[in-house]
Amino acid sequence: MSTNYEVIVDGEPIHLGKASGGWPFNFQGHPERGVVDYESWLALAASGRIVDEYGAEVTLAELEDVVARHRSYRAERRYHFSQVHDGQHDDARGNRFSNYEFC
Repeated sequence: MSTNYEVIVDGEPIHLGKASGGWPFNFQGHPERGVVDYESWLALAASGRIVDEYGAEVTLAELEDVVARHRSYRAERRYHFSQVHDGQHDDARGNRFSNYEFC
């Protein structure tokens, strides 16, 4: 099972990323908005109302908890993160950002 998260800023939904069972959180990068690492991603997430794909509102603290729980999966799925594909990058903390649309 997986869950996508968005932040609503001025009525516009902006994809934040996806939590999938057994996998690290997949962060949605937005280089055109300056979202290229965890700190800039947090600033974006804090800039509006966060909702999951089912319409449930999520606090920033709850989303950070989701991310933290999924961080432990990175070591378990090392092979999945061994290669950075085109349109992806890892930030200094090792978070994987995809700079293309996904769901």
